[in-house]
Amino acid sequence: DLVNKGGFCNIFKGKNLETDEIVCIKQQNKETIKKETAMKEIDIIKNISEKINYSCKFKDCFETKDYIYTILSYYDDNLNNFFKKNKKNFHPNLIKKIFKELNLVFKELLDNRIVHRNIMPSNILIKYSNEEKTNFDSILTDYGIAKEYDKDGKISGCLGNFNYMAPEIIYEKNKFYKNNCDLFSIGVTMYYLFFGKLPFNRQYIGVTQKQLNIIIDEDKQFEDLLIKLLKENPDERITWKEYFNHPFFK
Repeated sequence: DLVNKGGFCNIFKGKNLETDEIVCIKQQNKETIKKETAMKEIDIIKNISEKINYSCKFKDCFETKDYIYTILSYYDDNLNNFFKKNKKNFHPNLIKKIFKELNLVFKELLDNRIVHRNIMPSNILIKYSNEEKTNFDSILTDYGIAKEYDKDGKISGCLGNFNYMAPEIIYEKNKFYKNNCDLFSIGVTMYYLFFGKLPFNRQYIGVTQKQLNIIIDEDKQFEDLLIKLLKENPDERITWKEYFNHPFFK
């Protein structure tokens, strides 16, 4: 069954005929993606999933004349669908739980000098941990545009979802940017899950901090973290070390 159709791949729900396990099948057309690029993504998934439970799990891969197929574990849903179906904004405690789990993946990516560049609710999968589907673990997926950066933490290339992309990627297309671009995407994702809308109107040029008015009476530490994550200037944005050690996660 076709689950999702993207610009660079198709996602199918399938079944292992030997074990009856339900799996996710990612199909990539060789006409639209280089084999080297697809294999780099597979290497990242294999490496991360072997170490961290909160990353999508690699099963197998193979290719045909026209396509490259990656077999992954199948998960129940993603945060974007879950959010829309429940029609209820997330409490800071739930957002804290989600990102404390994902932070283990982010740390592993940093240890391997990899930037994800596509962090957003639809790329955070849900693995339910009870039959009532009230509790779940969060799983990071889609490493298709992840990239290794140099020793100075610099990356180039304008890739990602426009609504969740850091400003320096959008406006500095032909220049290098730093690995803290993922922190901005984390901030946008957190903001969306709490407020139920995106923090910036990007239908026009001019994303500025003046558009933001973040007030969170339920959790002032969460308010402080969001403000620091959503700094337009990457030099003013919170660092990865400060992010992991922020009081919100304590």
